[in-house]
Amino acid sequence: MATKVDHVLEEALALSADDRAKVAAKPLASLSSKPAGGPPLRLLDLAGRGAGVWGDDSTATLERQRDEWR
Repeated sequence: MATKVDHVLEEALALSADDRAKVAAKPLASLSSKPAGGPPLRLLDLAGRGAGVWGDDSTATLERQRDEWR
């Protein structure tokens, strides 16, 4: 069963390369539910939030993407 996150990722992948770059350039803090002006986010606050984003085998996914750049 697809989640809302899966749906958002599918839509993001359907964007043009320029629009994907704009989305990628947005700071992760802008996605936080913490109100602006609150304490700054720490990198460790994001631990585990990207689980599954790179597929079941993140190493293979990264290697495939590196091959695309060559």
